This record gives sequence, structure tokens and C-alpha cells, in this order.
Amino acid sequence: MALFLVSCALLFKHLILYQKSKKTVKQWQVFEVAMLSSMFLSLLNKNSFDYTFLLGLVFLVVLGTSLALNLKWIPYLTFKEKLKALLFFFTIQISTGYLFIQLLNYSDSYFIEVNLTDNLFLIALFFFVFIYALISFLVTLFNLPTSSVFEQKLTEAMSFQRLSQSIKPGENEDQVLDILLDSCMSAAYVDGAWLELLTEQKISAVSQRRFLSKQEVIELEKIINSTKPFNTFDWKADEKNTLFNGRIAHPKYQSAVMMPLFVNGELVGRMFLVKEVKDGFNKEMLDILKTFVGQACISVENYRLLNEAIKNERYREELKIAQRVQRSLLPRTLHSDASFQISGFSEAANEVGGDYYETFPLSEAQFAS
Repeated sequence: MALFLVSCALLFKHLILYQKSKKTVKQWQVFEVAMLSSMFLSLLNKNSFDYTFLLGLVFLVVLGTSLALNLKWIPYLTFKEKLKALLFFFTIQISTGYLFIQLLNYSDSYFIEVNLTDNLFLIALFFFVFIYALISFLVTLFNLPTSSVFEQKLTEAMSFQRLSQSIKPGENEDQVLDILLDSCMSAAYVDGAWLELLTEQKISAVSQRRFLSKQEVIELEKIINSTKPFNTFDWKADEKNTLFNGRIAHPKYQSAVMMPLFVNGELVGRMFLVKEVKDGFNKEMLDILKTFVGQACISVENYRLLNEAIKNERYREELKIAQRVQRSLLPRTLHSDASFQISGFSEAANEVGGDYYETFPLSEAQFAS
């Protein structure tokens, strides 16, 4: 019995100190010292039910209840983990209740010399384990419907991190756009999506699509482009209006979002998201989509700047090589005699120039340059 209670208390200690703070650690240390003191009190008062027992019990009950309110770990559980936690705490409550009933039966027995119900340590430990299991069970039960919200927020945070770390040397923009499309679909629970990018000839073309056939994309794009507010989109527009949201008249899909993609102030494409329900995009979803698109565009811009920096570095290295070659072609010494001296100097306006000079002896007193 005592082994079961002590094991549960040590397990609850890890849960209470899940997010440590100075106040919580001190409270738990005081509780441990108080529980240890209650063990010696049971020896001093010989398990007699007196005022010392009542005062100690009230103190331990109040301290244990304040510790039982530390449930910061519950919001971090997924839906499945909360179900397991409910089963776990329910089992502890049933076990604790059964053991307490057995304790009362043993205390009423004439064959036992010690009344265990007057043992302050045991009674306080019973209360702490039961009350923590009960409060944890109720809070977990009431938090069960919000599990999907936390999981969604965690997914959004991970998607944002993936977008932030998606650009690496040697990779291309397609990876960023692929992560962007998947992240937006997950954040807004959409039923279909596609990306349309401008080619070098300034012609829009579908680059990626999800859960939609080519024919469906063509049909949806035709409907969207002819529906307000989507028909106000202009490929020459600036970043003032970065999101278009509204209903569409399609047999299957009822609402859509179109988001232009701006990289370094230049419109490079747009993303389409569609759902089978009317008004399927709320304000929170749209804000998240804006954040994802903004981060993805920054990643693409950083990728282009990185490539440009690499090209510039290669260009500078090639210029240095050309500069060394040009200098090696210029003569180190020029021909002269005792009556005159020739000097030469060359400094290119840029890294490399096109000037060249040399001297030639024609006779003992004649030189050409």
C-alpha cells in the first residue's frame, strides 16, 4: 500500500515539475520535508488522534492541493495521449479508493494493534495521490476537445520552421514552394491547391497542384478569374493587396483563396486554395496563410541573393585570374641605354583593362615602343 502511494507521489513529482519555476520547486521541497516530518510525528504521538495530528493534516492537505494545481503538462498532450492519461488517472483513483477502504477495514479490526487511520503520513499521502489524480483526470477530460487545436498550432509552428530552414546551398526554389503548398493546405484544411508561376517569357503556368486534376484546375481557374474579388487581380499590381478570398460558383468547390507571391517586390506567381464548403476560410486561417507566404517569399529571395552572391564571387575570382594573366604579359624591364631611360606604368580602370606596351631594340642607338 505504502509502496504504491510513494510510487505515485514520485511520478506526480515529475509532472508537477514539468515546467520548473523557483516557487514550484520550493513548494515541493516544503511538501517533502513536511511529509518526512509526519513520519516522525507518527512515532512521537503514537498514532493518537489529537490537535497536532489535525494541524499537520490541514497543513499537508492545503500544501498538497496547491501542488495538485500545477498541471502545465496537460496542454502539451495530443488527443491519444490524453486518452491514455484519462485511463491512467482513473485507474489510480480506483486503486487509491480501494486501498483506502481496505485501510479503514484494517483499522476496525481487533487483531491489529496500530490504527493506520491515525497515521498522518499515510493519510496525507492518500489524500495527495487521490486529489492530484482526480484534478488531473477532470482537467484532462475538459481539455480533450481542444487537443486538435494544440496539435494544429504545433503543426503550424513546425511548418513555419521548415519554411525558415528550407533554403540551403545547392537547393532550388521548388522545395520552398512545395513546403509552402503543403503547409498552407494543412493550416487551412483545404481540399485542393495549386501554384501558378510566371515563366521567363512572362507567361503564367501551373507548376504544382494537390488533389486536383489538370481539368479541374483549368475549370476552377476560369471560374475564379471571372468572380469577384478575384477578377480585380492584376499581374502588374504591387504588394498592397496580397490576398483574395471569396465564394465561387463551382459544383464541388464553394470557396477559394488566391494569394500573389512577391519576391523582392516583384510578382512571380500566385497560389490558389479551394474548399468544398462556403466561407471556409476564417480570419485566423488567412493570417496564418499570409505568414506562410511571406516567409516562403523571403526564403526564395534569400536563395536568389545567395546564388547571386556565389556568382559574384566566382566572377571576382575569374577577374583576379585575368588580372594576373594581364600583368604577366606586361614586360618587367624596358630597353634603354646610357643616354635615356624608358619607364612604363599600367593601371586598369576596372579589374582588367585592354592596354599593352613593349619596347624593341632596332640598333645600338634606335629603339621602338
